[in-house]
Amino acid sequence: SYVALSVEDTGAGIAPEHLGEIFRPFFSTKGRGGTGLGLPSVVQVARRHGGAVGVESRRGFGSTFTMYLPVAGAAPAAASGREVPGQEERPGGGVVHSGD
Repeated sequence: SYVALSVEDTGAGIAPEHLGEIFRPFFSTKGRGGTGLGLPSVVQVARRHGGAVGVESRRGFGSTFTMYLPVAGAAPAAASGREVPGQEERPGGGVVHSGD
């Protein structure tokens, strides 16, 4: 079982061609204004706790980022046979990323 924490904005959204790249270290669309380390750092925190981070985005309507973390006291996913959400394409322009 996982707890999901979502953060949503009403910004410009993420271009579909960038969705697969946003969790990669040093990827940024902000030019000199961004380091490209924010989202990779969030993914690392989630991974260290046995979880994952997902994003759904629609151009012109904003994005929703969701961090999935295992419920406290639950058996680790590998020991229980449950799968931690892995990287996968999601309908509506989203991905879930749990690692490299």
